[in-house]
Amino acid sequence: MNWLEIIAALLGAIHVYYLTKQKIWCWPIGIVAVILSAIVFYNSMLYSDMILYSLYVLFNIYGWYTWSRGEVESEKIHVSWLKRYGLLITLVVIGVGTFIWGYLMQHNTNAHLVYIDAFTTVASLTAQFLLTRKKIDNWIIWLVVNIVSFGMYMYKGLFFFAALSMVYFVLCAMGLRDWKADYKQLVSLRD
Repeated sequence: MNWLEIIAALLGAIHVYYLTKQKIWCWPIGIVAVILSAIVFYNSMLYSDMILYSLYVLFNIYGWYTWSRGEVESEKIHVSWLKRYGLLITLVVIGVGTFIWGYLMQHNTNAHLVYIDAFTTVASLTAQFLLTRKKIDNWIIWLVVNIVSFGMYMYKGLFFFAALSMVYFVLCAMGLRDWKADYKQLVSLRD
């Protein structure tokens, strides 16, 4: 499955790069990347990641629809930060979701690294939703997810995905920087 992992990793890197640049083509490329990745994770018994990447197909469709619809209707979605209440809800969802998902995977599957995998799954789903809404906070969550994912993939011998996690980390740092700059520019235009 090495060739499949390599192709999925390359497409995943292209997908995230286009996300950081807010290019609409990120979404269809992402759909292909996540389907291939889900197959790799299934074969590696990382079932939470497999489910996560399967759900990413829906998030990519939703993001594609949301970003293209906003531009067509001249109601372009602009980058913004979560408000404090939204941030609190986000952290609670990640914490509680990780515990529940990890517990379910531990007691109902033969999955490996259940709580680590559960964290990366729940945090990634949360970050992906925030990404489709262009919330800058998504990049911070992704930075943490990529650090944790790197260790998990190294442990499982998924070296291309481990390397991809580090590429994602750099791209997420760039995305955070660029989206913060876009936000500052938007705020200055409003003043």
